[in-house]
Amino acid sequence: LGATVRRNCYELFKAAYPDTWQTILEYHGQSVMLSGVPQTIAMRAQEFQKYCRKIIAVMDGGAARFGFESAFVTCSKVVNQDGGLGQIHTTPGAGGFWLSRCKADDDTIIGHLKAHVYVTHQLLYPTPSIYPRTEQSGSRQRSLANSVHFSISSCSYLLSLGGKFLSSKKFPWNTLPAELTRQGMMITGYPEDVLLPGEYHASKSKGIANLTLKEAGEVIAALKAGTMCLKKVSEDMQAMILTSELPVVEGARPPADSLHTSGRRLFANGQSDRKGL
Repeated sequence: LGATVRRNCYELFKAAYPDTWQTILEYHGQSVMLSGVPQTIAMRAQEFQKYCRKIIAVMDGGAARFGFESAFVTCSKVVNQDGGLGQIHTTPGAGGFWLSRCKADDDTIIGHLKAHVYVTHQLLYPTPSIYPRTEQSGSRQRSLANSVHFSISSCSYLLSLGGKFLSSKKFPWNTLPAELTRQGMMITGYPEDVLLPGEYHASKSKGIANLTLKEAGEVIAALKAGTMCLKKVSEDMQAMILTSELPVVEGARPPADSLHTSGRRLFANGQSDRKGL
């Protein structure tokens, strides 16, 4: 079609939908964008860069033409694929905003956003396609998928609270009480019928993969529901946790039909009891 025909069609379209034509075009543009979602990591990275270039061009154009100053930070939400997809940009008038007002450089701001996005998205909308396969050992089925999901969520949440595990390669299941004590943190509401950190079913520990399918599911459900929390403690409480006067992991209250009347407690020295809630 020639330019004249297209222009006439466009005018007729606006005349037919005088109040909603802009909304219709916006929805159409969104549908086109969503229908072309990239299927590979490389294509996803390319789309992310194209997205950033468009936003930055609009920001810089608005600053140059109208004096609209902006600060922009973005990342992607697929935690085990999009670790390198993060971008930050400020227009000239907003330069130095993150460091002067938020007391953080560009990399730190991107890290905070990633931690927030990852923990929010992974807890609310787990993505089955990125999970490893489930393995089976004898009569006990283990869910590496849910274990990995729990590891990602916990690491991201810890980062969002300002903490960091000593090792970034694997979740410190066996040394979790010591790690939490070092960070000045504790877990509350740990599910009743789940192995405590550092415990294992078999004769040899396999880290967090010790959790069965049912146990991993209960932990994730508790995280989603907010009944299990990772929280900072005061300096006084941290000292008492360090000397094992207070627990570093506090279990949830047992259900009404349980044989136990009190919840479990795990201490920094590795000892546990049933003198909790």
